[in-house]
Amino acid sequence: MKRLFLSLIAVLAIGFVSCKKDVRVTDVQLNKSTLELAVGSTETLIATVLPDNATNKTVSWTSSNKNVATVENGKVIAKAEGSTIITATTQDGNKAATCEVTVIDTVEVERTKTLHDFVVDDIHGNTFNFSQLKGKKVLIVNVASYCGYTPHYAQLQELYEKYADNNFVVIGFPCNDFGGQEPRSHEEIIEFCSLHYGVTFPLMSKVTVKGAAKVPIYKWLTEKSENGVMNAEIQWNFQKFMINESGQIVDCILTQSPFYDKVSAWIEGN
Repeated sequence: MKRLFLSLIAVLAIGFVSCKKDVRVTDVQLNKSTLELAVGSTETLIATVLPDNATNKTVSWTSSNKNVATVENGKVIAKAEGSTIITATTQDGNKAATCEVTVIDTVEVERTKTLHDFVVDDIHGNTFNFSQLKGKKVLIVNVASYCGYTPHYAQLQELYEKYADNNFVVIGFPCNDFGGQEPRSHEEIIEFCSLHYGVTFPLMSKVTVKGAAKVPIYKWLTEKSENGVMNAEIQWNFQKFMINESGQIVDCILTQSPFYDKVSAWIEGN
């Protein structure tokens, strides 16, 4: 009887020890074997350790190329274009699973246009490329011959002459959009401007500066979505745009506003 009792105790003890035996990891799995990310984006990989009752499910993470992407607790952070292998390794059994991560630069930010991107025809029919004005301050004006503000030609010419050696230029765009005040032909405009105001600054071909038919350069001048600076629809003839040396809009001066002193101060850097 005593021997039977001792045998029963031994069986129970063995069973108890069996219950306490470590359950080893048999596998580790990742929810993705490949992953594509854009530069700057993140995504979390999920590591599953099998079996469910494994006693040690601690997972460590490594990236084969930390310049491309880093990883911590499964969170992958894309840093630069390229590829890297993300590895999830368990301490128990040294099981591992990998995911190949490809990082691409999918975000292409469209550069905001500058004045220097435009090419137009001048009043003589020649091509005028605004890229030739890089490094110059530019004053762009829509002009007309039969407007109450036509005498602005005189001040514009004076500015052009005074600051010709200061990397400054005036550009005039004749337009007939307001009151039909520029009905003249190109030849007639040239003659009128020369005879009455001695204009020598560059004049471009006649254009439309408002509405759906406005030419591309005036779409850029008047719409913030194009120039990145301001909305400034043309109100009347002789509205002026100040453009800096990099081809970006600085300010807009409405027709009725005094402009000579403001433009002079801007050119002189005051």
